[in-house]
Amino acid sequence: MQTELNPTTRTPIFNVPVAGDKDFQQCSEAIQSIASKTNDFRNRFSKGIESIAEYFGAPFAMIRADVDGERIEHEHCFGDVPAETWQQLCSVPMLECMSTQENQASFFVERTTGTKTAVIAVPTSLATGGPIGVACVVVPAEDATAAKRALEQFQALVLELTAQNPTRFPASEELQVSEGKGPKGSNFSTTFCSGRIWDNPTELAFHFVNGLCNQLHCIDVSFGVVHKKQVQLLAISGSESVYRRSPGCIAIEQAMTEALDSGHTIVLQQDSSSEETSEHLNCALHQALRLESGNSSCLSMPLNHNGQVVAVCTLRREENRPFTRDEIAKLESCNERIAEYVVVASRLNQSFVSRFCEQLSNTAKHKAFSGTGRRILVLAVAAIFITYLVLPWPHSLSIPCTLVSSQQRVYSAPFSGKLKKSYFRSGEWVSQGAILFELDTEDLVIQKAKLESEWKSRNQAMIRFLQASDTAKAGEEKSNVAAISKELAMINSKLENAIVFAQESGTVIQSELHQREGEMLSLGEPLLNFAPSRTHQVELRIPDHLGMEFRAGQQGRFATSAEPDQWRDIIVERVEMASTAMNGENFIKAIATTPQFDEATRFGLSGFARISVGNQPGWWILLQQPIRYVQRKVSQL
Repeated sequence: MQTELNPTTRTPIFNVPVAGDKDFQQCSEAIQSIASKTNDFRNRFSKGIESIAEYFGAPFAMIRADVDGERIEHEHCFGDVPAETWQQLCSVPMLECMSTQENQASFFVERTTGTKTAVIAVPTSLATGGPIGVACVVVPAEDATAAKRALEQFQALVLELTAQNPTRFPASEELQVSEGKGPKGSNFSTTFCSGRIWDNPTELAFHFVNGLCNQLHCIDVSFGVVHKKQVQLLAISGSESVYRRSPGCIAIEQAMTEALDSGHTIVLQQDSSSEETSEHLNCALHQALRLESGNSSCLSMPLNHNGQVVAVCTLRREENRPFTRDEIAKLESCNERIAEYVVVASRLNQSFVSRFCEQLSNTAKHKAFSGTGRRILVLAVAAIFITYLVLPWPHSLSIPCTLVSSQQRVYSAPFSGKLKKSYFRSGEWVSQGAILFELDTEDLVIQKAKLESEWKSRNQAMIRFLQASDTAKAGEEKSNVAAISKELAMINSKLENAIVFAQESGTVIQSELHQREGEMLSLGEPLLNFAPSRTHQVELRIPDHLGMEFRAGQQGRFATSAEPDQWRDIIVERVEMASTAMNGENFIKAIATTPQFDEATRFGLSGFARISVGNQPGWWILLQQPIRYVQRKVSQL
């Protein structure tokens, strides 16, 4: 479908029924019925956008949303035009709508038939506030009077589709525990606290803060654990790691310590009349945190387990969106449940020796041993410790790594010419057959028309000379016709290759073509690096002093910084012989493979891998780090 922007108007033009008619009321009731019958956003949006497309008689409608960290995308396509063409047509209005949060309308005219088409895009928000995505519909254009009605109708239907969203926190009665079965409902806290045993407090903290931040639409959510009566910041939503020495992290830790000392929830926000903030007399650190973030609404909640604070959670939200009593009550109702999982994760993350010493200390506090009992205990501890030092134990090494592609494809310029349009950027997913980029063919079309006209005239001249029996001139014209035919064939070949399609589905790894639109390209110039789907592999960066520990065939696990709780099994495929300098240190590269990657996993993600290097005696596991440190320093001398 060849389209062009109509620059003469900015008013959408549609031919749709007026608001309040029977069809519109039926569609509105259908949307309300869909929204009230299902709590699944994905199912609701898919059925709702199809109903809206049927009402408008639209050849294409689409909705994209991000609800509680879950990506939802559904499209409805009707007719002979492929969905990829409509996606390209709607991409710019939808992008502008997402960035400006304002309604957008773009107008196009099909060159062959003259059919006028308009694209409407409106932002979508949840009933509790906060943008979640964008909805778009394509409508045939007729007159300017119906334009405003169409936009109002589409916006009203989308609002009804997202208005009755079920809160992700359960009602207060749903949080009651009965017969030891735990809380009911499918909110984030119960989902977070069921179906999985966490063995790492840091992974648990990142999962918790990111989910809670999306659910309550916060600026950020921070989580810290209490260790030796001090708060240690573990995770901040939206960040891959925490730099505890930075001023922002120091301010958050100080506010958490204030909540730890007070022993109760602290709330500081603008609308103090509706919240019991006057009871908290000493909140100077929270006041400093609030001022540092532009007078944001601040809430810190200690997490208690068996009467002892084990962690602190701090939330910050925009000044104009203070925390409500209901939100605070529901957060506090989940206090014990979340604290229990923090304690379990902390204990599972401890080493055998640490857990044994802790248990021994607790036993000693409750029971006074006699002299003989103490001697037996000392001998038992010594025997266990010696056994641990002598016996071999499974040993794993943690190393940084990156997700890369094993089969990169490079798309180059098919001929010398001007770049007309680039459709994808770095990191975007591309379906097979989608247009990657295209070159300008306007000059080629003009040149082709001239050559075709010249070919026709030369051919006619050759016929005339043959009829006049002038073979010399007829032969000359025949050679001219042959030369023009070769040039036409070359131009036709360029026209056929001017649009470059994706040969297979995959991800664009590196492309800056959107910045070069309108520039001249040379024949064979590399333009786009493309990674086909299911070609993922893990590149391990092994410090050179650990190079002898790794070999092909070893097994381990891999997790990205974006998804630290998602572990995937990997197998070391090969280890390079030579080391590579990187950031002032020498590394040995190794490649590991796994069949567990899916198409949603993006290339270039960094992470860490734990590779099993065999059994080692306990004394080596305990002393490995200082021994390796001394070896590294000696080798640098």
